[in-house]
Amino acid sequence: MTAARRRRYRWASRRRRSLRLLGRQPYDFPQFAVTTGGMDHRRTTVEQFTAQAPGFSAAASSNQLAAMRMLIDAAKMRAADRVLDVACGPGIVAAAFAREGVTSVTGIDLTPAMIALAKQRCAEEDLRNVSFDVGDVEQLPYADGAFTLVVCRYALHHMPDPQRVLAEMRRVCAPGGRVVIADVVVGADPAVAERFNAADRARDPSHVRAMTAQELIELMAAAGFTGCARVASYRLAQELEQILRRSASPNPAGVRMRFERAIDDQATHGLGLGERRDGTTVRFEFPVNVLAGQCPG
Repeated sequence: MTAARRRRYRWASRRRRSLRLLGRQPYDFPQFAVTTGGMDHRRTTVEQFTAQAPGFSAAASSNQLAAMRMLIDAAKMRAADRVLDVACGPGIVAAAFAREGVTSVTGIDLTPAMIALAKQRCAEEDLRNVSFDVGDVEQLPYADGAFTLVVCRYALHHMPDPQRVLAEMRRVCAPGGRVVIADVVVGADPAVAERFNAADRARDPSHVRAMTAQELIELMAAAGFTGCARVASYRLAQELEQILRRSASPNPAGVRMRFERAIDDQATHGLGLGERRDGTTVRFEFPVNVLAGQCPG
C-alpha cells in the first residue's frame, strides 16, 4: 500500500469511527436530489462535518463574541423578525439571534450531526423561539417570502454553486427583508487566492472556493438583493495544529508542508493568512468580511 493510500485509509477509518460515535452509519445521510456539485460533494460535506461537529461547535473561533456582535449589528434585528440561518452548523448563530428576542429563528443544515448539536445547544439554553431542519440549502424547503432576515455565516465557500444558494435565500426573503453574510474572503491576487484555496481544500475537502469581497457582493446583487456592501471585517485567529485536529484532514502532513513552505517563502508560496511561526506553533488568521443587503419591496 502506498503512503498516499495509507493516509486515505486512516482518514476514512477516523471518519467512520466519528460517525459511529454519533450513532450513524458511514454513509447514512439524507438523500437529496442531485443538483450542481452532485452527490459526491454532498457526501463529502456530510461526512466531513459529521467528523468535525463537536470540535467546530466548541472552537473558540466559532464562538468569538466580538465577531458575533458584528453579525448582529449588521442584521439590524427587529422584534417581529422571522430569521433563517442558512447552513447553520451547530446553531451558534441561531442561538445568538434567538437570544435577541426575535419572533422566530429557523436553522437549516445538510449535516444531521450538526443539527443534533444545534438542538442540544438551544435546549440547554431553553430557547423556545428557535427550530431546526435537516435540508439542502440549494433547495430550501420554505415558502417564498417566509423570512424577514436571512443570514449565512462561514458557509458559502463550501458551496459548489453559491449563486444558487443566494437565489434561494432571495426567494425566501420577504420584500423589504435583509440578508447578512459573513464568510472567509481572499485578496485580489489570484495566485495567492488559489494557493489559499488549495491549502484549505487539502485541510478540509468540503471547501470549494473562498471569493473576494467584490465577488460576493456581485453574487448577492445578481441574486436580486440591493444595496449590497461590506459592513464589517475581522480576522479569526487560528493555530494550525488545533484546526488540523478538529478538521479530520485526510493529509495533515501535506497541509503542514504548505504552511511551512509559505512561511519560508512568502513571495512564491504565501497563503495571504499572515501565516507565521510563534516558537513551535504555526499561527494564522482567516480574513472574514460581513456583507449586508436588502430585498426589494
